Amino acid sequence: MNIEYVNSSNKKVDLNSEPYKMLISDLLDYDWEMVESGNKIAGFKKGISKRSIDIDVIRTKGKSSRKLANDLTDIFEEDVQCGIPGKLFVGEYYLTCYIVSCEKTNWTTDVILSCEYGVVTDHPYWVREHRYSFRKNETDPEGSKRYANRYPYRYANGLTNSRIVNDHYADSNFLLTIYGPIVDPVLYIGGHEYSVTIVLEEGEYLEIDSAAETVVKVKVSGERVNAFHNRSFEISVFEPIHPGGQDIGWSGRFAFDLVIYEERSEPRWR
Repeated sequence: MNIEYVNSSNKKVDLNSEPYKMLISDLLDYDWEMVESGNKIAGFKKGISKRSIDIDVIRTKGKSSRKLANDLTDIFEEDVQCGIPGKLFVGEYYLTCYIVSCEKTNWTTDVILSCEYGVVTDHPYWVREHRYSFRKNETDPEGSKRYANRYPYRYANGLTNSRIVNDHYADSNFLLTIYGPIVDPVLYIGGHEYSVTIVLEEGEYLEIDSAAETVVKVKVSGERVNAFHNRSFEISVFEPIHPGGQDIGWSGRFAFDLVIYEERSEPRWR
């Protein structure tokens, strides 16, 4: 199974093959906190969660276990110092978290250094991203161009009506990216309107993050401009994607990407 940590500056480390070997931990355990009202269960919630991972750091021909442990600390602590969490991946799912502590044994031998790292998160959900791309509906070659910062997507056919499936059992947050040029883009997901009154020039794009409740315009220069007050005030642009099949409707005059976040208390077992 793929287990890796990706820090806030995209530095990656494989935690499930030498020189770093992850052992049994409580990382995949979970619990919900009960909410009481009038001596009855009123609901459930999650707060800040602390877990641990045990990692053996194994000496290689080129590096001692101490030097390898230093490298690991550098990757983990960069996130703590800058205040931006990293992502701990287990298969296709990731946990947004910080690595905040380390207890060591066998540190005198410099052959195998046994470390117990403390993991803390304020969003204790394992996330899997489902990505869709909808291209501009036009016949010239520019209509099929690729945009920056892209990953493998499932492609829609560019028609004004398409369909996606959110196969999760709960409403899902999303990241919607709309590419210019377009004036006042509007689209519909499952009959719900997502509209922003804004002008996007060629090379600019708009990001709507439902979880963070932010609307940001990104200029060609990379400058990020708060466009929160450009959103529709009558119909929420942060409405989550509901479970099941959802029809997509838009003019076809602009391209957009949609990332749906499937969130679970534990990664789905394979």
